[in-house]
Amino acid sequence: MKIVLIGGGSFVFAPTVLEDCIVKHRMEGELVLVDLNLEAAAAMAGAGRALARQHGVDLLVSETDNREEALPGADFVILSAAPQGALRWKMDFDILKQFGLDDQARECGGLGGMLGAFRSIAMAMELARDMERLCPAALLLDVTNPMPRVVTAVARFSSVGVAGFCNIAHRSGQGYGLLPGLIGRKPHEVDIVTGGLNHFAWVLSMKDKQSGADLLPELRSFVEHGDWSGLDEDLQRELDVMKRWLGQYGGGGGGGLSIIMPSICPYSRESGIPRSRLITARPLNAAFGSRSFGQSPQARSTPRTPASSDTAAGSIRLVSPCRSPREATGVWTF
Repeated sequence: MKIVLIGGGSFVFAPTVLEDCIVKHRMEGELVLVDLNLEAAAAMAGAGRALARQHGVDLLVSETDNREEALPGADFVILSAAPQGALRWKMDFDILKQFGLDDQARECGGLGGMLGAFRSIAMAMELARDMERLCPAALLLDVTNPMPRVVTAVARFSSVGVAGFCNIAHRSGQGYGLLPGLIGRKPHEVDIVTGGLNHFAWVLSMKDKQSGADLLPELRSFVEHGDWSGLDEDLQRELDVMKRWLGQYGGGGGGGLSIIMPSICPYSRESGIPRSRLITARPLNAAFGSRSFGQSPQARSTPRTPASSDTAAGSIRLVSPCRSPREATGVWTF
């Protein structure tokens, strides 16, 4: 088996691939780490070779900065890269903030997600064209966000097989280890089913593996009424978001939803950090009308009720904040 990792110099994701391939699955064959930063890729490849020797795994680990050299013969290609990453995100944020839309600076949702999608999709399509020529039977596994948009683009506009995945679930590198722990269970004792998109998923069921008992009511009770005092501050903030979503929508969503939903902030009002805001979907002309972008952010963020003509098919829609659940008139539409 041959796997090519695009973004192989990452000190965040590449180590998890090395662990999965070498330690967990004892993969035999070839793993090629591709990165524009050849020095970083070489460092990760060196770590991979050392790990393979340590565990007695017959895996050839190499590095390159030329993906056309790496792709021939590949069975799987993992895409985990972002064009100019943090630099471009900061540019997006600064532009959006200038127009009072800094809450739109999200990795996957809203205007920030749309801008990021343009860059990520362009990169993914270039890779897909190379794969069509050099390894047409290989499967592209996408980790790059916004994942649903990247996967949709490659699936619709190339002949390459593609799937998206994320190896971290609910703040735990060991799958859904966090959720059972909230009610005193071990991860291996439960079966958990979730549904949704990357960073936009809900727990559909949680059952005891042996008895089949439904544990979701117990988990929900803990979120709504449990004692969180012994938990870390970040987790308490996330549980606060889950609790409010349970009350408003009948389902819980953690702080990860803020990556998708531009106006959701995973902080509680009681903490003194800005309160969570729901969203309202409004066409751009309803949000701004003929007003100048030079107006104050306060004036621009004032919700307005869209006229019937505003909701015509094909209108461009903007996700923007509202002051309370009662003002919410729609859902995220990008």
